[in-house]
Amino acid sequence: MTDRTSVLPTANRTSPLGGMAVPLLLGLMTLVGIYSWARILGGAPGSVSFSDHAPWGLFIALFLLLESLAAGALFLAAIPGIWNGRRDSTRLATLLVGLVAGLCAGLAILPDLGAPLQAWRLLFSPNAGSPMLLDVWLLALNLLLGLLLWWAIAAGRDEVMGGASWLQAVAALALPVGTAWLFSSMLGRPGWGSALLVPEFLIQAAIGGVSVAILLGLRVRASLDLRPLNQAMVAALLAQILLVVGQAGFALYRNGPETIPYRALLVGSNGLLFWAAVLFGMALPVAMVWTRRGHTQAPWLALAGVALSKYQFMVLGNQYPMLTWPESTFASSLVAGSGGYRMLPSLLPTWEEWAVALGVLALFGLLVNLGLRRVRPLD
Repeated sequence: MTDRTSVLPTANRTSPLGGMAVPLLLGLMTLVGIYSWARILGGAPGSVSFSDHAPWGLFIALFLLLESLAAGALFLAAIPGIWNGRRDSTRLATLLVGLVAGLCAGLAILPDLGAPLQAWRLLFSPNAGSPMLLDVWLLALNLLLGLLLWWAIAAGRDEVMGGASWLQAVAALALPVGTAWLFSSMLGRPGWGSALLVPEFLIQAAIGGVSVAILLGLRVRASLDLRPLNQAMVAALLAQILLVVGQAGFALYRNGPETIPYRALLVGSNGLLFWAAVLFGMALPVAMVWTRRGHTQAPWLALAGVALSKYQFMVLGNQYPMLTWPESTFASSLVAGSGGYRMLPSLLPTWEEWAVALGVLALFGLLVNLGLRRVRPLD
């Protein structure tokens, strides 16, 4: 099939002021994030909300969100059959978003490491017994394979494109699986100790990738049939809803201590955000696509649902850490000194943490904005 789009650099046809307003705003937000990160690195009092009981918070939630976007977008970009041609511009745009999301996911965890140079130790002097090793190396592998696939598509190297696509697809699937193994293997975190994390992370990656591809298909001038992508998004959202129903049923019909964190998430002070993610980030996008009423906004709501779910996932693991009670013990509540430590009802990030997180997201938007101008001019 003849490719109707061009992948060559094309000048932006918007006015200079309108064309630069968004990048300037995103750049300013990125600088604010860098300033806030400098305060955290400098040890400014009260700049972080970390503790011995909850060492992972907003930065890891942001990493999980960007990782889902990266894995989903890179996997879709690796499948040539769903695009108009091997060099389809929407395929390149999806690949671009996946690469930028993977890069920003790596940046999101740097503040959590305490010092930026710690990243070199993770890559070149890692602890072979740490489950984080698999996660870090898989992210680096996806970025390398994504760059290889980009070069093969843009240069028209068909002899490289086929092998690179297969390798990229496998690596993209392995990325959320490795992260799920990392969290489920953590000791003293009953909220994360579930084999369901593997399908949950894969489904969220599918939602993220398909939503990105739909939004790019709506914005980039390409003759791309969005119906299969919308159907795939609905299928992934329904699968996510089934997982939520299954986990809720498990928590409500059992009295073991392993269900305490999830029950607290369902009916505790974070219940409003939890049900907002289910109703507005899962059920509503499905209804929009089925009824074709506002279905162009459905991908945005689905992405917001993934973001809320990742935040709630961090709350789930931090609410009752170090739980050591036996399986048969009934516990209506858990407090310090009773086999565990009751955390605050939310992560309560500081303004510096929020500013760093927004700065990473702004950098993500800035790089995507500038990159898409080189792939295809937007409407």
